[in-house]
Amino acid sequence: MDAERYLELQYITLRKEIEECLTRSFQIMIGGATLIPIIAGVADKYAATPIMIALPMVVVITALMYLNQWSMIMRAGRYIRTEIESRLDAPVGWETWLEARGTDQATAVDNRLVDRYIALAFYILASAYFFAASWVGFLYARDHLHYGLSWVVLGVYCLTAVAMLIVLLRRVPTTTTTKAERTTSLTSAVLNMRQEKVVTRTTVEFNNASAQGTATESVEQTRTDLELALARDHAEDLATPDRVFDEEEEPTGG
Repeated sequence: MDAERYLELQYITLRKEIEECLTRSFQIMIGGATLIPIIAGVADKYAATPIMIALPMVVVITALMYLNQWSMIMRAGRYIRTEIESRLDAPVGWETWLEARGTDQATAVDNRLVDRYIALAFYILASAYFFAASWVGFLYARDHLHYGLSWVVLGVYCLTAVAMLIVLLRRVPTTTTTKAERTTSLTSAVLNMRQEKVVTRTTVEFNNASAQGTATESVEQTRTDLELALARDHAEDLATPDRVFDEEEEPTGG
């Protein structure tokens, strides 16, 4: 198997994996948003206290499943961008294009913006479900368990919330680039933008100077032509009286 065929098979496999992960992530999002209230309603109807107390953990597991799918998508995309597209003598690949931004701030487009919004929307929804389920679980523990145990349950919920917050802030990938790569790219974009501004300003100044120089040359040429014309007319004026005088003196001399 040659290298190009190997890269092609890898690309096809990873694109298929990304497609499957996207499908599963949306299924997890819709399924979690639908099944968790149903589970809460059934558990409340049958007074299933253990299920009500464990309900916040169901929310956590759902969020972790979604995070796993999103991580797999970004991981596959990063491999495609760094290990496949970079080795092909071809136009800009899809994953490379997704991470690219223009240097002009007026026309720059963030191709990952929608991806970040979708991930953010899910985690906001999951957070709302978690806090609602935690409050309901605490109330059930207080009413059906020992009073002291209800506070232990609440403490477990709080520790879980802090742990999940740390995970979400540090481990939620919404791009296939690293922080160092984004910093380098941003620095390069800023430098390119400044360089373009300098080039544009220099070009404008050069054009203005050229226009002024052309106008100056035109004025100087006109002035020179005028001076030559005046000098020629003056010379003719000086020569004309002599000729008239000579013509007038000739008869007298004869």
